[in-house]
Amino acid sequence: MSKRKISFSPTISGRVLGRGLLLSAILVTLGLHARISHAQAMSYVRVLHANLNTPKVDYYLGSQKMLNDVTYAAVTKYQRVPSGRHYLRFTGNERGGTLATAYKTLQPGGFYTAILYGVSVRPRVVVQSEVYGSTPSARQSRVYFYHMSPGTPPLTLKALYADGRVRTLARYVPYARPRTFLAPEGDVTLHLYARNRLIRSQKSTLRPGRRHSYFIIGRIGAPGADNLRLMDEDAASQ
Repeated sequence: MSKRKISFSPTISGRVLGRGLLLSAILVTLGLHARISHAQAMSYVRVLHANLNTPKVDYYLGSQKMLNDVTYAAVTKYQRVPSGRHYLRFTGNERGGTLATAYKTLQPGGFYTAILYGVSVRPRVVVQSEVYGSTPSARQSRVYFYHMSPGTPPLTLKALYADGRVRTLARYVPYARPRTFLAPEGDVTLHLYARNRLIRSQKSTLRPGRRHSYFIIGRIGAPGADNLRLMDEDAASQ
């Protein structure tokens, strides 16, 4: 019995091999894209405790406790969390119970500050994005200005530069309405005004190409009881 030699057409074999290689390449690309998308689908959230008369709070994202014993005037480091819509909640550390809540959709790669503010009888929370606004140039800083001082009238922020220039950075910023702006880089003395009255001065450095947050917390009280603070923190930076 003679054996028949089976041969394959080079054209057909090449087509099959080519399609196989193409399919493999597509699968690898899709897998790589999925891994990249997964890696990028994270956001960054930090907390500012600016609620008067509440010494310590706990912070939850959904049902998961993210931070414990956050003290008044503390600004925490950014934490990586999955992007998407989240339920944020602050609870009282000493007396317990929910103080304030908020829903927020966190964008992939976004940086946010969750601020607990107000007074103890009526605490509130705002979750503010810190990547909106144009990217600062090599000679500018992007500034996020937060007036979180209850009972304090709208604030004006001016900067005195080392070379003698005076620049009004923000004018008549109302309570709990964050504002962002670009400012020339350099060493400055910040002057904070309420109703044209100077209430705070503080030195700072506006670094080129960076983002800064200025938080105004506390309250202008009776003489000797003034606890207003101007806090200078980096923004949108790990």
